[in-house]
Amino acid sequence: MKNLSFIIFVLLINLGVLGANINGTVKVEDSDSLGVFVYIEGQNKYDISDSKGRFNISGLQMGKEYTLVLQKGSLQDYKKSFKVISENTVVNVVIPSEKAENNEKLISKNSSTAKDTTSKTIKSTAVEKDNIKNPDNVNLTEKKTEVSEVKAVKISKVNLTGKVNSVLSSDIFLQLSGQSYGIIVKPNGNFKLNLNPGKYTATFMQEGAFTKKITFNVGKSGTDAGTIVMEAIDFNNLTLNLTEKLENGVVQLYKDGFLEYSSKADKTSKNILIKGLKKGKYDLVVKAFGKEDFNSEVNITGNVNIDVKFNELAKENKIFVNIFPKDAETELRVFDGNQMIKSMLVKDIAVIEGLDSKKIYSIETLDSKYKKNEIKRVVTGDNVNLNLVREIKGTVISGYISPFNSGAKIMVLDKGQILAETTTDETGYYELEFSEKLSGEKNIRVSAEDFKDEIFVENFELGKTIYEKNVMLLPYTTKISGNVSFDKGNNLSNVLVLIEELGIWQFTNAKGEYYFNNLPESEYEITFKKLGYTTKLEKVKATKDEMSKKDVVLNPIGKLVFRSNIEEYKINLNGKELMINSKLYESIQGMGVITVTGIKSGYLPITTKIKLTEAGEIRDIIFDFVNIEEQNKMVKSKIANINSDIKELKIAEAEESLSELSKMKSLKSYEKDYLEIKGS
Repeated sequence: MKNLSFIIFVLLINLGVLGANINGTVKVEDSDSLGVFVYIEGQNKYDISDSKGRFNISGLQMGKEYTLVLQKGSLQDYKKSFKVISENTVVNVVIPSEKAENNEKLISKNSSTAKDTTSKTIKSTAVEKDNIKNPDNVNLTEKKTEVSEVKAVKISKVNLTGKVNSVLSSDIFLQLSGQSYGIIVKPNGNFKLNLNPGKYTATFMQEGAFTKKITFNVGKSGTDAGTIVMEAIDFNNLTLNLTEKLENGVVQLYKDGFLEYSSKADKTSKNILIKGLKKGKYDLVVKAFGKEDFNSEVNITGNVNIDVKFNELAKENKIFVNIFPKDAETELRVFDGNQMIKSMLVKDIAVIEGLDSKKIYSIETLDSKYKKNEIKRVVTGDNVNLNLVREIKGTVISGYISPFNSGAKIMVLDKGQILAETTTDETGYYELEFSEKLSGEKNIRVSAEDFKDEIFVENFELGKTIYEKNVMLLPYTTKISGNVSFDKGNNLSNVLVLIEELGIWQFTNAKGEYYFNNLPESEYEITFKKLGYTTKLEKVKATKDEMSKKDVVLNPIGKLVFRSNIEEYKINLNGKELMINSKLYESIQGMGVITVTGIKSGYLPITTKIKLTEAGEIRDIIFDFVNIEEQNKMVKSKIANINSDIKELKIAEAEESLSELSKMKSLKSYEKDYLEIKGS
């Protein structure tokens, strides 16, 4: 009996310690007080104010300090710190509109007013939440009430300022982590960014200069970044020395994951010259039919020579495994009978090497996210596919939030508890996975700065595991968005989308999307550019508080580089004639077969066909013009020498000269003489 009394005593103490509440009223100036999201920072507890602005959060610890965060639509977040010193603490606060001053106004309450507030709360046994699932209300009739009058603080934005110096004249592109788009800084110009306090990584990019990444800690009073100096880079050449001429060869250079150079190899030469490279590290890939890809990291610090040696494509001791979906990462195990001989973490494509061509193996995948996938009989030389099926024991909620770069936060809410939360990735995708199955009605809240909150109720069924929720957020301000594609609607990523008038820019995401928010009402000229594609300028009118949409198609292009032994000549490109006044000339062309003819009066014409198949491809065309008059003199001289050799019975010399004569481009004029000599 004593033990039971002691247990009851302990339970009563714990209920007192963990059973404290806060409740109060939030008032929003120049707006209604319904739907203010109130939550405890660092705790999974929240409430949403009703039409009268009332909120209640229970289950707090007596004597502990907490921070309330209050969010309402387009208004900036507010924070209020307080200490729970009684079983029931009343916190009343006013959130000023954006037109009001930045100082927080606290509703002052004397003891008698506090009693009136408590009385009103007791009478409101049924609280309206207007379309929001209502947490259980706490009965306050038997609880002591304490009014908290701690000051709430508005989370104000501050400035990150600085200057960028450069000896180059091109614009500097500044991108800050966590921001939806970057800004343009003029060389030797100042920049100013309005941000929330926190840690940011700034990337400074300028054509002809090294990219710089700098981390800044932006304090509550702002931060001066000082002067950032861009370092100019030289342009250099890369020469590839091949051990053999390539049939259907392709050369590619990647820098920081982006394709910088792509061209087909000249099948008549063992040397490939790539000009105009910036200093830095590149990933070199050389491909050829029937050969293993040649991969090498190249550090360009001047003019560099690389020897390229291929290995024959051998499958005798290898098994090739294709993993689907391609972005899935899993453990791949290889068994020889019952003994595991290899284990590796793989993604997309795996090559299992060092196997015995006389043995039969089995392979399997092992990952907590996916069901076990097994293939019993595989031998070297096989190319197999493994389709991974998601292993879901609980509930998965996923989808896309538009616009993709809103940086939205997604919360799953239930009876005052935040069950889970996450933020979108760079594509706007999110995923929340629960170890146990959800059941019943739950609230899902999607919020992002400068966008209207979306809160909806989802009824989770016990037999269903996957829920897809795609949400389009409605912004409060003027915006421009669209899609960039090429070749019959294929999305084009990493396209630079630039509004130069405002000095802002961004890259399209993996789905080819771009999105600008908070734009002044006006008509803007937007530039769309990407290496290997046509550059487009489009005018778009941004209408106040509306969405202006502009989809753009960029055409893939390549470059023809003409090198000639004479200064002035004409070229005919698929019927279009151009006058050239230089030994070196470059022409941008679309994809496909291009017939090129070089023409010069008094010289033999030269015709060739070029096929451009890849965006950004560069092809060299050599015009070694032959003067007809000089060639005629040479042909006459050759014929005379051959006849002389024949008379003197120098048959070997005559045959050699005859072979050289047959290769001359102006031979047709002397075809009769040539045939007579050849017949003799």
